[in-house]
Amino acid sequence: MGDRRAPFISGRGLARALQGERRAVPRPGPTGAICCTPPATASPLRLVPSSIRFAGVSLSPTLSFERVGHGPLSITIRQAVIAGWTGRDRGAVDHHIAELAAIGVPPPSEVPLFYRISAQLLTSQTVIQVVDATSSGEVEPLLIDDGENLYLGLGSDHTDRELESHSVALSKQVCAKPVATTLWDYGEVRDHLDAILLRSFVRDDAAAEWTAYQDGGVAKIRPLDQLIAACPFAAGDGRLEPGTAMMCGTLGVLSGGVRPARFFRMEMHDPVLDRTLVHEYETASLPAVK
Repeated sequence: MGDRRAPFISGRGLARALQGERRAVPRPGPTGAICCTPPATASPLRLVPSSIRFAGVSLSPTLSFERVGHGPLSITIRQAVIAGWTGRDRGAVDHHIAELAAIGVPPPSEVPLFYRISAQLLTSQTVIQVVDATSSGEVEPLLIDDGENLYLGLGSDHTDRELESHSVALSKQVCAKPVATTLWDYGEVRDHLDAILLRSFVRDDAAAEWTAYQDGGVAKIRPLDQLIAACPFAAGDGRLEPGTAMMCGTLGVLSGGVRPARFFRMEMHDPVLDRTLVHEYETASLPAVK
C-alpha cells in the first residue's frame, strides 16, 4: 500500500505545488529524458513532491526489502530514474549504442541521460506481464534513498525492444522493473564498489540451462557517486532525495546481441564481504492486438 499520510491534492492544489521547489537542466533531452548537467548550473524545471494522491490513490508504492544485517525494511518510492548510457569507457558505450542500433534504436543525444519512469513500475514480483515477446532485461546496480540511509540493490531495466526503436523513454515506461528484495547499506560498499561484479543469465524454458548473457563489474559503469551527483534528484553530500530509486546503467551482452528471453536471472556479487544479491523473473507475454 502507498503512504497513507499523504494528503489528497486537487488540481488547483497541484498547480500551486508546481510552483514549489524545483531543479532543472538548461535544455531538455529526448522525450522523457533529462540531460546530464552539473546541479550548480541548473535552472528551475521540476516538482519534487513528498507524495501525491489522485482521487485517493497513492502514486508512491511501498516496497518491502531485507536490509542485510538489520532486518526487514519498507521504503516508499516517490520518484524513479533510469540512468542510461553510463559506461565508464566511452568505447564500451559506443559498443552498446551499436548493439542497440542493430535493432533499430536511435543513438542518444549525449551521455549519460536520466529517464524518468513511474515509481509504480518497480516490483519484486517474479512474473511480469509484457506485450508480445520482444522485451528483454538488463542487470543494473540500483540505488535507493529512504531519507535515513542510502542503499545499494539490484534491478533489471526491462525494456520493450520493438518500442525502443521509436522512443527509448517510452520503451522503458511500458515495462515493469524487477528488483531484488535484499539491500546493502551503501556505506558498507562505497570503498570497494569497483570490486563488485554483475552477471545476468537468460533461458526460454524453465527446464533449460541458463545461458550467460552479461558479465562484468561495477567498474565498467561510471562511478556511482558521480551518477548520484548528476541525478536530477540529487540531494547533495552524496545522497539522493528521500524516496528516490535510480538504476545506474548496464553492461553490454556477451554475444549474440540484445535479445528477448522468457526467463531472466541477475546477480550482484561482493567479493570483499562475500555476499551476493540474486533475483530471477519470468515474462508472461500478452497478445499484441493490431
